[in-house]
Amino acid sequence: MLLRFSQTLTDVHSAASPSLWVKQTSRIQLCWILLGLTILLVSLSPAIGGDGVIRYASLHALANGEISNSKFSLLQALLSLPLYAIGKWYGNIQSVVSYFNYLVFLITFLISADFNIDRSVDLEQT
Repeated sequence: MLLRFSQTLTDVHSAASPSLWVKQTSRIQLCWILLGLTILLVSLSPAIGGDGVIRYASLHALANGEISNSKFSLLQALLSLPLYAIGKWYGNIQSVVSYFNYLVFLITFLISADFNIDRSVDLEQT
């Protein structure tokens, strides 16, 4: 008798709450992720240094219609062009461009997190 009652409660709980549980868990995870990324953004003070100086010179040359003869790939310079334009509009190109690595991390992390959350939702619903 107790086993049947326990099994009935388990069946009711598993039938009614997985979607609600998944939604609440996903929202909580998203809040923690956003909080962590915000803290990371606020605590960063990026600067252009090391090989970044050479990469920034390549970006600056590319933005002015020239192709620099650098030992580094121009891919990062091409991907940084929107940040260069925003920095030019904002009035401080270097400070905006220096967040390039953070944005690459952010985009990669969010794509990975979205994939993992979608995958866990699919697994919990089946």
